[in-house]
Amino acid sequence: MLEFIAHQPVNKGPDQSPGQVGYDQARLIIERGGEERAAYINCFREAHPQYRIQSIRSSEVEDRLDHSYNRGANKLQKDFNSETYYQQQTQAPINEGTRAGLEPHQLAHEQQDAKNTSLPKSQQQTEHPQSIRKAAEEFISNIEKKIEDGKKEIGEHQKPLQEEALKIEESFKKNPSSSSIDSFNPPMS
Repeated sequence: MLEFIAHQPVNKGPDQSPGQVGYDQARLIIERGGEERAAYINCFREAHPQYRIQSIRSSEVEDRLDHSYNRGANKLQKDFNSETYYQQQTQAPINEGTRAGLEPHQLAHEQQDAKNTSLPKSQQQTEHPQSIRKAAEEFISNIEKKIEDGKKEIGEHQKPLQEEALKIEESFKKNPSSSSIDSFNPPMS
């Protein structure tokens, strides 16, 4: 629309030659609205009928969509059987579990016990949830012991450093002009 208006001729009067509206003036015409804009829009529609907006009957389209939706929903409600749906949805996981050697409605540790009794003694798994818990507690206890040992070792190294820092501080208080840092000898370990 902007381009159409910008290329329209403008009559500047009898003394001047006609020119084009231009993009700046066309933008102002569109922004201002009013009769001038309406006249240009009408000229555009006459010159370009392919851009004419055809009327939209939204209520008819909406009714057709509602009718189509309701027809599909009614068919689905009529054909839907919740028991069949439930069986289809639960049967697939049950079949998959059965193929993996699991039995429905049996707890995991019961299944492990059943597997262990069917295997030779050398292949039976002896770890139960209680023994796994005990192993985890022992592991955590070992880690905590290592942490405590590390803290003690750090404390042993920290003591001489703190004593040396106190000595330097005291010597600095006694003689602030001398540089105590020069006489600092860290403990060798």
